[in-house]
Amino acid sequence: MDTVILKFGGSCLDSFVKFDHCCEIIKKYSIKNKVIVVVSAMGSSTDELLLMAKKVVKTPSRPIYARELDLLISVGERISMTLLSMSLIKNKVPAASLTGSQAGIITKRINGVSTPFKLNKNRITDALDKNMVVVIAGFQGVSEDKEVTTLGRGGSDLSAFFLADKLKAKKCILFSNTEGLQSGDPNIIKLTQKIEKIGFKDLKIIKKLNIKLIDSRAIVYVQKNQIDFYLGNFRSGEVVTKYAHDYDPSHRVLFNYIPGLNKNNKENSDFEINIATDFFYGRIGRVANTLGENSVVGIYINGNKIEKSPELLKNAEMYNFDQVHKINWLVFSKAISFDRLNIIYTLISNH
Repeated sequence: MDTVILKFGGSCLDSFVKFDHCCEIIKKYSIKNKVIVVVSAMGSSTDELLLMAKKVVKTPSRPIYARELDLLISVGERISMTLLSMSLIKNKVPAASLTGSQAGIITKRINGVSTPFKLNKNRITDALDKNMVVVIAGFQGVSEDKEVTTLGRGGSDLSAFFLADKLKAKKCILFSNTEGLQSGDPNIIKLTQKIEKIGFKDLKIIKKLNIKLIDSRAIVYVQKNQIDFYLGNFRSGEVVTKYAHDYDPSHRVLFNYIPGLNKNNKENSDFEINIATDFFYGRIGRVANTLGENSVVGIYINGNKIEKSPELLKNAEMYNFDQVHKINWLVFSKAISFDRLNIIYTLISNH
């Protein structure tokens, strides 16, 4: 039987009712596969643990507290793994939960941002051989000197990819409440499109645009180890986006809105629209002509601000940006409304 990794994010586990739905998804995959489940902490429980620490010491992030803080914040995923295992057993699915250390995830000891590098897989394979679903606490491991370590915020994605790599899993599916990768934030952009397949270049763009879909360190691991994976929608239990490292889309537009921030993440009066595309065809000029030349106050190409001139923006079709550069972001006046954001999106993304 093939091995499948299913990872459930915190939003899939933020109420006890959702555990039964997790079980339904797991049961479907366990019919023809050996299943390993990686879990995040329930909802905002990691933040709640950090708040507890701050009630005891003012700055728990100081190095003298690093060991204790790792132990404390690893608790959230341990709660998730045991409750999900109990829920599976209740639903007649044999299951065993393992902490990161019990699962044999060996990391370098850098408290708070450790990196897994070796897997002692005996306990995992023993449980799989007994036809059990193995539920593993994400976000954590153990150092070679037997100290509990954590992998940094969003580290459960990294846990899932690491296990998929070391166990040669047939599939690795990350479940969340999103509809997969969208070409823009659906809360803002009404005409956003679902992207069903992504490749190596897309992951670079996702990381650069700071799209909160996959942890950035997990993206680096996927790219380095050429791991294919899927994004799943928790409500439907279905795969919505596939990643293949050798897939190279001919055209792609990703569009990320960041209110009140500039390039250095400092508040200012303008806001950025982050755009990544390798075909632009004068679309900057289209935006400036439609919304008014003063609406665009800056262009950054490959991270460098190149021009503020409204005249250049109006006549951007003269400049063959699309053949040479990816446009990283435009900076727009704060006066642009969400309705106008949708106009901008349409002007940029339409052929």
